[in-house]
Order: sequence, then C-alpha cells, then structure tokens
Amino acid sequence: MQYNVDVKIILLNNHFLGMVRQWQELFFDERYSETVMTNPDFVKIAEAYNIKSEKVEDRADLDAAVNRMITHKG
Repeated sequence: MQYNVDVKIILLNNHFLGMVRQWQELFFDERYSETVMTNPDFVKIAEAYNIKSEKVEDRADLDAAVNRMITHKG
C-alpha cells in the first residue's frame, strides 16, 4: 500500500493453527490442544490501511470475488 504496488493477498482463515490441528488429527488420535484461534477482523485491518478487501464466506461467491480481486487495480 505504501508504495502503491499491485499485490493480491488471499487469506484462508479456518480459525485453527492449521498444520498443528492436522497433525493432531492424523498422528495424535484427535487429542487437541491449543489449536482454536480467535482472530481479528482482517477486513477492518485492511480498511485501516486503505486496502480494498472482501470477506467471502460462501464458496458459491468465491469465483466472483476472485475475479473482482484480479481485475482491481491495487
């Protein structure tokens, strides 16, 4: 944003420490410890830096959102 460079970011947020959770599922008989995450509102963080952002919660909306992202100048 500071240098006005066109960069696209996709943040996949499943509310877990992904790899830790995966290992707990695969190798530790689903004994979970400290994998659930409470995350900030990433859209609001982006807006605070004047970066266009969008939250997509429904997979049916994903293609259109990706297209908007790709065609956006910024």
